[in-house]
Formats: sequence, structure tokens, C-alpha cells
Amino acid sequence: MDYPKIEYFIIDGNSNNGTSEVIRSDSDKISCIISDPDKSMYDAIKIGLKLSNGNIIGLMHSDDEFFDTTVVSKIVTEFKKNSNTNGM
Repeated sequence: MDYPKIEYFIIDGNSNNGTSEVIRSDSDKISCIISDPDKSMYDAIKIGLKLSNGNIIGLMHSDDEFFDTTVVSKIVTEFKKNSNTNGM
């Protein structure tokens, strides 16, 4: 990604399919990893939202990918143009 102020939260429902190993291989980029049983996908999303500090929040799921490496900076640029938000 070309935007430096990104928080990555991985909320994994304690899966046993190798997810933890993949996540840990990129742990230096991840702000928080939680691998505990949760009630549902929506419960996991709620946990991630409570942890976040950002003005813009995007949700990605297991097989999601960004369209390109500049998509986050494009979203931030549009957000800034359309609001009076400071500090991003």
C-alpha cells in the first residue's frame, strides 16, 4: 500500500486451517492479531471496529484483495476533499 497510516487488525476465530501461520508471517505489518473463538463474523467485525483509531475504516475478508496499491490513498484523498477532517 502507498498510504503509511494503516492499521491492520486480524480477528481470526481460532481457526485450525493454517491461517495463524500465514498471519504470523506478516506480523510486522499488523497492528493487532486476535485468534480467539468469536460468536460470528459480525462479532469479529465489532471487535475490530472497537480497536480501530482511524477516521476511515475498511473491511476486508479472507479472500478479499485491494484493487491496486494506490486505492487507500485515493480513498483518503476523496474523503479529505469531501469533509473537514483533519489529522489524517
